[in-house]
Amino acid sequence: MIKPLVSVIMPAYNNAATIGTALDAMLAQTYQPLEIIVVDDMSDDGTADVVGRYRAAHPEVIRYLRVPYDDPYRYNERGININAGWLARNVGIAEARGELVTFQDADDGAAANRIEVQYELMQKYNSHHVVVDWQKFDPALNGKVFSVIPDAPTSRGDPGSSNLIPDNKIVSTKEIMRLVRKTRPRRFFRAWDAYPCAGSNPLVRREVFEKVRFRPLWERTRPSQKGRGADRDFNFWVAEEFGDSIAAKIPLVLWRVATQNPAYHAPLGQRTI
Repeated sequence: MIKPLVSVIMPAYNNAATIGTALDAMLAQTYQPLEIIVVDDMSDDGTADVVGRYRAAHPEVIRYLRVPYDDPYRYNERGININAGWLARNVGIAEARGELVTFQDADDGAAANRIEVQYELMQKYNSHHVVVDWQKFDPALNGKVFSVIPDAPTSRGDPGSSNLIPDNKIVSTKEIMRLVRKTRPRRFFRAWDAYPCAGSNPLVRREVFEKVRFRPLWERTRPSQKGRGADRDFNFWVAEEFGDSIAAKIPLVLWRVATQNPAYHAPLGQRTI
């Protein structure tokens, strides 16, 4: 069966030191076909040079764009970057050729089967919108297949397959809609619950963007408490608009943070390809 093209949008802002890792993770994906669209958000640190070397090796896969103008409201009065890649993501969306679209931050990594598992879950649950979970970045795991059920016997199928994910690992549409209602803006109260799992790397159907895009901070109805929250706002908006979102508690996103996701302190299943 021919699978649909997935467009991977990678916003980048001064990520020369890390974008190679992100590109390696996407080039190692078990899901095919892919296109990778790097959207440079006015970097001035050599990001373009790094991407250029990857493009030379993979001209049929990697595209490079620059945002048409700088965000004049990139920093708030405290000097905090509140852009959160919203503009670069929208530029990438406009250029995407795929029937499905996902996002990959230029300073993070991913398991090699991240997109494949999301696609299988999207098919299984007939969803417009699927996210998976994260764990702390480890270079040894980047671009490697993660066993969704550690030590699963081969008789049960491919340990990288979403068919092995038990129901207790799925955050249901019903639970997500409960959070949608809970986090709706109110006059005197706002609930700050996070969107389940790793909101920066959703896989969505292209038709989502006919109704939902990434918004600048002053338009976000569900920003974060720290003043950014472009991903949080986007994911809750999609969930509210389409009513069929799901999330999987499978840590396929490798996030560069200081501490491990508390849900995954135990050894994690992994195999190389």
